[in-house]
Amino acid sequence: MSESEIALPPLQIADIDRDTLRELFVDVETLAHNLEIVLKRGSEQHVVNEPSRSLSDAMSELLLGTAVGAQLRYRFKGADWWDTLLRTENGFRLVRIQHRPES
Repeated sequence: MSESEIALPPLQIADIDRDTLRELFVDVETLAHNLEIVLKRGSEQHVVNEPSRSLSDAMSELLLGTAVGAQLRYRFKGADWWDTLLRTENGFRLVRIQHRPES
């Protein structure tokens, strides 16, 4: 890798349904630490970081359509993870990035 190239963290992308979304939220609630929730309420609205927002509230807003997206930022097994969830026509798109600590 040359000096001008930037090493990007690997990412995973999956299309998921409502039941899988619910399972994801249960897993994050059970296993994650230092959770931050960022909601996107509409295509023309700004992203809102709401530290007091509960995971249950964020899931409800995604399922009801009052949020078009959410980002869950959390720590799991020594790494920081960012799960970005976007509403799609047939469910949700999950984009997951693992950030490893700099060595």
